[in-house]
Amino acid sequence: MCTDDTIFLHTCPSQAERRLHALDESFADKGIPRRADKDENIQDSITALGCHVANSPIRVEPALDKLINYCAGTIDLVLRRRGSPVAVNALLGVAQWFALMARGMFAVFDEIYEFVRREPQDTPQLIPDSVAHELLVFMLLAPLLVADLTRQFFPALAACDAAPEYGFGVSVCTITDEEAQTLGTYAEKRGDYVRFQRTGDDDEEPQKPRQGVPRELRIRQCHFHDVFSLKARTVEHSGVMEARGCCFCFGGGCGTHRGTDIGCCC
Repeated sequence: MCTDDTIFLHTCPSQAERRLHALDESFADKGIPRRADKDENIQDSITALGCHVANSPIRVEPALDKLINYCAGTIDLVLRRRGSPVAVNALLGVAQWFALMARGMFAVFDEIYEFVRREPQDTPQLIPDSVAHELLVFMLLAPLLVADLTRQFFPALAACDAAPEYGFGVSVCTITDEEAQTLGTYAEKRGDYVRFQRTGDDDEEPQKPRQGVPRELRIRQCHFHDVFSLKARTVEHSGVMEARGCCFCFGGGCGTHRGTDIGCCC
């Protein structure tokens, strides 16, 4: 059995030591060999997964060498004005990885997605101005690619849905800081998903079976209140419509409520 690098982030050294000890015991119990010579334990900073993680201040940002490679690749493509879809997609992949630290940066990319889907994938072709501009804008905004690891979770749970034939809407439920932090530890990659607390009523809609690990919340569906529900004005991808709905809600798009005021029902 092989595993990739395992990385834990802690603000308390004693807690970090306990976690590492528990990990070593778990590996030994399951007979998983590890490269002890590669261990870097209780460090003030570390470079991993293409990012630089530091304790002073506690933050994560792109590793300098990876960022330089992205900038060099972008400048080269812009000057040549030719590149294959697969080469541009490789550059886009690096940018998307870094954008996970500042999710708003995903908004930079739009037309590049059409370009990287073109066939044949490995044949260089003229790069449109719009694609070059998106790559350049991301490069110029690179100083914003920093994530503060001490930032607090937002004490609210939002549910959104959208469909081109109907429209989009957002419902919100207020939760505690502790509940928000717990929800933030769940990982979709290992199959975690949440379930509402059951009421036990006879007319309650049955839960549909799905794969993964269910996480039951103390929240019931009745605890959510609708912020808005709007008909679709244009036909767009459901993901785009959901994103517009969230921006409309938390960005104060209704014209009445601003910022993070969610105690409303427009």
